[in-house]
Amino acid sequence: MCPENVISFQLFAENHRKRRLSKDTVPTAMTFSPDWKSACLEILKVFQEVERQRLKRSKFRWMATRDVIMRKFDDASGNKILARDRRLTYDHLVDWDRHGTIPDTAFRFVDHFVRSLAMTREYKDVLLKAQHVKERQNAIALSNLYQVSNAKEEVTAYIFEISKDYLYTYDVAEATYDGIVLRFDFFTEGVIKFTVAYFRTPNSLEGPQSIDDTLFYDGYMFVVPFSTDPNKEFKPYEIASWNCWVKLSQQHQKGSWHSGCADGLISYSVLDHRRDSLTIDIHIDFPNSVLTPRSSKDCLDDRFIPGVQNGKPQNLAKPNLYKANDLSEKFDRIFEKYYSGYLF
Repeated sequence: MCPENVISFQLFAENHRKRRLSKDTVPTAMTFSPDWKSACLEILKVFQEVERQRLKRSKFRWMATRDVIMRKFDDASGNKILARDRRLTYDHLVDWDRHGTIPDTAFRFVDHFVRSLAMTREYKDVLLKAQHVKERQNAIALSNLYQVSNAKEEVTAYIFEISKDYLYTYDVAEATYDGIVLRFDFFTEGVIKFTVAYFRTPNSLEGPQSIDDTLFYDGYMFVVPFSTDPNKEFKPYEIASWNCWVKLSQQHQKGSWHSGCADGLISYSVLDHRRDSLTIDIHIDFPNSVLTPRSSKDCLDDRFIPGVQNGKPQNLAKPNLYKANDLSEKFDRIFEKYYSGYLF
């Protein structure tokens, strides 16, 4: 007889109570990159100016900034000097501003605070730098998880050069979204960062008429080599085809299996290799959930559900992707108007 999975509601309730009581505990100790620290320093300086104007003060400097960051952790005894938690001090912040260094044990409180800030329009310029830092960290993490060391920069640079600046589908008939555009942003450590837009209007038209007609995902793409032999060298110009795994996410939908993420595959194949040119076939391959930003279980378009349909093998759609060329300026305007990305 198989054992049963018995859950104690009393134990569950007690653990839940403890988690709620500890929700404002000290941030987890970890290592932070110099780039992320630099971006957070710039964010704090914008925060100082925003607070100075909001409070109508002549200045809002590092001591006041430190007290705002640490107000959840300082002692509420009333003696301001003795009550200040020494794990982040005025000296930490001033030294960081002057010399560019701050210990990770102190910076974790800054990181915790920055993540709680509402990134209003005043943060627009520094937000772009911070986004790039976070996206690069995400790319490196995916590289460490999935990439083999001998299939990184050279191959990725080749794929990026073929793809940039945009790839797009012609109208995908009867699909949830009629048009899909991939904007290629940068690559690092064998991973390409891109942004994908789904339009409810075909790409052949002028573009979306409102934000309601458009859905955006952040994406990361990396080559899946046909061999994992660590001694095998991968030369991009010598191989006729490449498969690239795609991971999509919506930052504001984190944790949602329905609309928070999607995986897929994009294939690159050389059709004609001449001395001075290449003809490349690029298409969305199976599993092609990149076609529709929802799980296959919930997909309204049966063509994108793997397996069989009505008891018969399914004919899966594998639409081609094309370089934008004359459409690049139109796509530039769409991305600039409708999507600025997310930091957290």
